[in-house]
Amino acid sequence: MKTFIFLFLIVSAFSAASQTRLATTEYPPYVNLDGKEVNGVAVELIEYIYGELGESIDISVLPWGRALVNTSAGKVQGLFPTFKTSEREEFAIFMDEVLFDENIIAVKNSASQKKWSRDNFKNLTLCLVNNWSYGAKFDALVEQKSFAGIVYVKAARQCLEILLLNRVDFWVNNEFGVRYLAAIYEAEKNIHFEAKVIDSNPSYLAFSKKGKITKEKIAKLDAILKQMKLNGEYKQLIDIYFDSLTALSPF
Repeated sequence: MKTFIFLFLIVSAFSAASQTRLATTEYPPYVNLDGKEVNGVAVELIEYIYGELGESIDISVLPWGRALVNTSAGKVQGLFPTFKTSEREEFAIFMDEVLFDENIIAVKNSASQKKWSRDNFKNLTLCLVNNWSYGAKFDALVEQKSFAGIVYVKAARQCLEILLLNRVDFWVNNEFGVRYLAAIYEAEKNIHFEAKVIDSNPSYLAFSKKGKITKEKIAKLDAILKQMKLNGEYKQLIDIYFDSLTALSPF
């Protein structure tokens, strides 16, 4: 019996050590924290990629600043989803394949006849989340006071609410964020996505330079993600995630 317990502890310790520890932050719909359960479209994608290698991962949901510090110090092996910056490249190795192109889009009430065009900006009112960046191009338009008016709110959910009440002409936001909120508040039929992407920022899975990741391992992960995009599994995973979202109570 003692021998069995000893062997069990060794196997358990080995399994824990062999898991890849990754850090992230709560960032719906990419990463959601439901009690102790971590889910979200980015989590599902990362788990699928590692599953193709026959490996498991341990995900820590942390404040973003702490996630960056822990990755820099090698306390976790990587983090996601993260934008590539020169500062982060000093302590992290980024995959070649992009996890998500985080597109910034404009959305209007489906009953609205307003047009999203540069010539018409001076006649449009917008809803934005206070202290958010929407990419350099759009941030510059805001700074130049290109629009008739801007309503600032604390959370993206509030923008959806006031858009549905026709208190603004457009809501500018991350595309997946719009899809997520529209799904859980059953508003898909009440909003219209403008076709043109305002800006796009690629996000990645990146690994600590102080970790044990190898170039060969990163190449395998890149190959799996690339193949998913080529064979349609990538799009299918994203579509299934959004289709499976459960609606909450309406506003």
